[in-house]
Amino acid sequence: MGSKMRSGVWRFLMLASVLMLSAFGTMAHAGVVSGSFVYVQEGDGSLVQYQVSPVDFKGVAAWRISWDCAQLKAEHFVRRSDGSPLYVKRINHALKRTVEIIYSTKAGEPTIYRKRSQNEFLERKIHAQALRDIGALPQLLLTGLSQDKTPATIKFQAVNYDDGKVYDLKAEPTGFRRVASDDKSIRCVIYDIKLDSWLSALIGKTRLLVPEQQDSSNFLAYSGPALDGVSDDWSLKLVGRDTKVAMVSSDLTGSR
Repeated sequence: MGSKMRSGVWRFLMLASVLMLSAFGTMAHAGVVSGSFVYVQEGDGSLVQYQVSPVDFKGVAAWRISWDCAQLKAEHFVRRSDGSPLYVKRINHALKRTVEIIYSTKAGEPTIYRKRSQNEFLERKIHAQALRDIGALPQLLLTGLSQDKTPATIKFQAVNYDDGKVYDLKAEPTGFRRVASDDKSIRCVIYDIKLDSWLSALIGKTRLLVPEQQDSSNFLAYSGPALDGVSDDWSLKLVGRDTKVAMVSSDLTGSR
């Protein structure tokens, strides 16, 4: 497998973990924790700001999930009723590009993928059904756990932000770990996210730690490729909650 393909799929796995799931079906949203959160990158100490808030998106009750760091600014909108995706806009400063996805909400209507950079414009019409948005994975994993069920492997399809292609992925629970947060110990489910194909043997996995019970955040730690899709692996850990942080400006929200 060529180095360019490995790089693209590796970045996709990172985005699937941090930043779906036909196996979930209709889900309640009681487990999602809204608010602003700050994560630190171990090693250089840089910060990643993350926010979840209930909003009205074009008449639909939705969650707005925002990511903001030096390399990336993004907004993801998903339905509060079932977690299905509505709209995404990601501005990647490190790669100097913008990716927009307008998800299909009607039968027979394609999902539209657009990527813009200084020297490139790519648009795809995607006809796959029951897609999930990878930027909302922490919330969707947590919501599944909130239903008092034993953690199970979750298979799903999602759009790769790099090229607009659809990949089969799976999030597999591999055990539990206690993480210190706010002077207490929180029991987390360890999820390993990887491609659901033979390629998973060639591309490493990413790991996400999600609280087993509804708690103070939607995920406590992450390890895997960097958010910018360029740097070496990152390891993120929750360090605080700041409701005053304005994560992403309102002009990111696009129109159909």
